[in-house]
Amino acid sequence: MKKVKPIDTVPAGLQRFLKAKPPEKRDKADWNAFKNEEPEAYRQLIQALTDIQHGLCAYCEINLTENDHQIEHFHPKSDISPETDWMFENTNLFAAC
Repeated sequence: MKKVKPIDTVPAGLQRFLKAKPPEKRDKADWNAFKNEEPEAYRQLIQALTDIQHGLCAYCEINLTENDHQIEHFHPKSDISPETDWMFENTNLFAAC
């Protein structure tokens, strides 16, 4: 796995979603809700991650394509903690094939 630097700015679509669902009200289904109910926001986030990774998969370093990419988490997104929002923490997200 290559070293991946986090995105500097959280895309606007994700910011709106997080404002509507603050951490104290978050549950394990929120990642799928974000992905399925906010497809444009998800697309913005994966594009930001792909850009910062220079279009390469964090695992195998091949070029990501529009038909073969997803967002992965270093730390399990199911770990809902009051200290850290692992599900949406920008340092915990990366693009992979």
